[in-house]
Amino acid sequence: MNSSPPTILVLDGHDGSGKTTLAARLALHLGGAHLQPYSGNAGPRFLRAVHQGNFSFASELARRAVDRALATNNAPVVIFDRHWMTAFSLLPSSSWPAWQPLPPTALCWSGIETIRSRLARRRPEKGEQAYDHLHFLSVYWDLGRRFGCQVVKTEEVTVDESFEVVLSWALRFVA
Repeated sequence: MNSSPPTILVLDGHDGSGKTTLAARLALHLGGAHLQPYSGNAGPRFLRAVHQGNFSFASELARRAVDRALATNNAPVVIFDRHWMTAFSLLPSSSWPAWQPLPPTALCWSGIETIRSRLARRRPEKGEQAYDHLHFLSVYWDLGRRFGCQVVKTEEVTVDESFEVVLSWALRFVA
């Protein structure tokens, strides 16, 4: 059992940006855990609260999902596949202070055509339109720049090259 707190790293970004592929590979490479806090009921409950305008409750739900995911493992390194940036993409900035301090985060980012192509291979568009994707791509980009996150443009390079960028970034934080 590990008695010291784990090193927490986050890969975040819009759907289809490559974060899950890279997070799983990074966790495996570092001997850590790959955590998806918004899987299961957590994501839909969070979205429902946001759509109802109950932002305080939504923020609390999202933070609890992150805490629950972290509590379920004892790995020395945990790689979150979504975290604060996903929450911030939907919450007003007045909700953000409760999330401090923010863990080191890399933004996985691709342009609209790459996102739509990747998502089309995964699932049919569920009422999502290009403008929805454009909106969230812009929001994630702005958050990444505002908070000084490493940006990994996954459409411009191979998966292996993207992984090398993410690994180099992650090794700055892993003892």
